[in-house]
Amino acid sequence: MTAWPPHQQPDLSICPQHFCFFWDAEGDLKASGFYKSPEEASKNFVKITKSQCGFQYGCCSRNKAENGTKDFYEPCEPALKKAGLPDFYFSPPAWERSAGEKEIYDAYFGIK
Repeated sequence: MTAWPPHQQPDLSICPQHFCFFWDAEGDLKASGFYKSPEEASKNFVKITKSQCGFQYGCCSRNKAENGTKDFYEPCEPALKKAGLPDFYFSPPAWERSAGEKEIYDAYFGIK
């Protein structure tokens, strides 16, 4: 697993794996698609046999195995919080945010 040092901007061409909402970890259960209820979804669980990107509507540019063209990264806030990283840690500097959020982002990474 890649080490992600706090306050150091990560290489955004590398998949952040379990820090992305779409990451499927080996051993997890997943019900792809849309369901009317959690109970209905739970009847369609399949066990993930190999850790990989689980985004189903395109290939993410951070997924080097598939050479996608768009960045589909979506922060997994619980994993980021557990690691002591901010929600915006894997977001690109050009990520649209308010002036206040930009100030926090820049201060965190030491951008002047």
